[in-house]
Amino acid sequence: MEYRFSAELKNGYLHVRVEGDNNVSTVLRWVTDGLEACRKHRCNRVLVEEYLEGESLSDGETFTVVAEAARAAREHVSHMAYIDANPEHRKDMLTFAKYVADLRGVNMRVFDNVRDAEAWLTRAPAGGEDR
Repeated sequence: MEYRFSAELKNGYLHVRVEGDNNVSTVLRWVTDGLEACRKHRCNRVLVEEYLEGESLSDGETFTVVAEAARAAREHVSHMAYIDANPEHRKDMLTFAKYVADLRGVNMRVFDNVRDAEAWLTRAPAGGEDR
């Protein structure tokens, strides 16, 4: 599947949407593109809607990708709402990804829909206290 990335500044947060194949290189690519968009728009709250096709990443791949992404993001992102729109992806991997991100200083929450993610982003206190 062709890689597609979009970022739109909304009411106090950046709404990122990504499509493509689910693999390490695609995830690292959208992380890089997303951080650049956060810097460009001077926005530290981001909602990521991920529409990636293919199997879930392995445990090791998930750990490596999230640890690397969190290291890069923690200076630029205070709150990240994340939606994995592929129903075939393992839900336990999302919980694991949140745990790894939190340990590395990124306040990440996983959501099933945009409405709930937006509500959290617009009401969460500054500074990342709402974990």
